[in-house]
Amino acid sequence: MSDDHDAPSIIDREITDFRGGVTLRYSNLTACEKRDYLFEAGIRATAYANDQRSSLLDIHYGLLQFAESAGYSLALFFQHSDVFLRQDVESSGRE
Repeated sequence: MSDDHDAPSIIDREITDFRGGVTLRYSNLTACEKRDYLFEAGIRATAYANDQRSSLLDIHYGLLQFAESAGYSLALFFQHSDVFLRQDVESSGRE
């Protein structure tokens, strides 16, 4: 396995694909230009191993995890909502 420092960098290259061929650096690109540049360089938002045994992300399980977390947060909020309301009323009364 190679060290990270040996990996070639696409960030340090001179970029002439945008703004009429003007030579730019990655730090000079706008957010949309950076997105397009990285996409054209073959870098995608999510990368998966080419191994057939590896599974992709399970979106259904992710939704369940999110729903569980949201439910827990709501339950915690409602459990302490009387405290929040009391603090709001007290701070309003002081003003």
